[in-house]
Amino acid sequence: MPQSFCLSSHGLAALILSTPGLGHQRAYLYIRSVTEATSINGTKDLTLYRRLSLIAGVTYLVWWLAVEVLLPKSFNPLFSRVLVVAPFFILYAASFRLESVRQNIRSFFYPAIWLITAHFFYLFYENGGDVNWIVGAFITVMAINFCFLSNLSLGTYSAFVLVLSAIVTYLLPGLVSSVFLPGMITIVAQANFGLRSRLGLIKTLADSNKRFQMLFDSTFEGIFVHENGRLTDVNQSLQRMTGYSHEELTGKHIGELIVPEQRAVLAESMGQTQPKAYQIRGIRKDGSNIDLEVRAKEIHYDRRVTRLVTVQDLTDRIRAEQEKVMALALAENVRLRDEFI
Repeated sequence: MPQSFCLSSHGLAALILSTPGLGHQRAYLYIRSVTEATSINGTKDLTLYRRLSLIAGVTYLVWWLAVEVLLPKSFNPLFSRVLVVAPFFILYAASFRLESVRQNIRSFFYPAIWLITAHFFYLFYENGGDVNWIVGAFITVMAINFCFLSNLSLGTYSAFVLVLSAIVTYLLPGLVSSVFLPGMITIVAQANFGLRSRLGLIKTLADSNKRFQMLFDSTFEGIFVHENGRLTDVNQSLQRMTGYSHEELTGKHIGELIVPEQRAVLAESMGQTQPKAYQIRGIRKDGSNIDLEVRAKEIHYDRRVTRLVTVQDLTDRIRAEQEKVMALALAENVRLRDEFI
């Protein structure tokens, strides 16, 4: 670890728990909010595309009903709509049963989006380029643009939309004198420029998160956050102190890390609202004991009350102090013996 990122045992902990104005919320909460903002992968990716699949399928079916009510004379077959939304519901269900779908849900989602777009342009053509369907085309493409999270995927979809728009304009010459094609080009261009801006912001946030996460993990003190006693986040120093991995600690109750005879002290400290140092004896994964100095403070995160805790390992210090006392006592005994003799 570079020296510039190594903090003393009173470094980041003091910054988090004591500094007015900066305090716990600017340090820890910034790390957590940025982490969540930049974590569109793994479980979050799966959850996102499950929701998008349901939203897309249900919304497109609801649009059929809206067209039936508002534009009763339109060409609006239900059967074809059911066919094009079926992949979304199949994808949603399969994501709970098949690992291959869970791992590649985004890759399966995109073709379904292309299919629903092609179907809407088919309806658009069959309805003769009516102005209501022009508005519908704009809304459809704008909504779908937000589903793409990379320049390549959005760029490819944009090209697909422009090809469909050109084909429909060729088949319906009346559209040449309308706002349809210029409007679609504007929407596509705006979406691509907007995505570049969002991706740039995400990259900036990700870089900031790396720096703050490095500070969070580089302290000599252990740092963790818990909600109602359950650990929600821990740093690497705490993992080294306890012998547990991040995955093993996350979700564990604090009481499991404290010797049974001192858990009452822990319960009392959890009710305190102001930072106050106290000593307690913990248990490592291997069953050995560890003497700790603990400081904790309440923080408000995502409308929840949690506690930010710093832990300093006092085992070596206490052992050294005990050895010093024993050495002094031994020296005193030797002195008294020599004087007596």
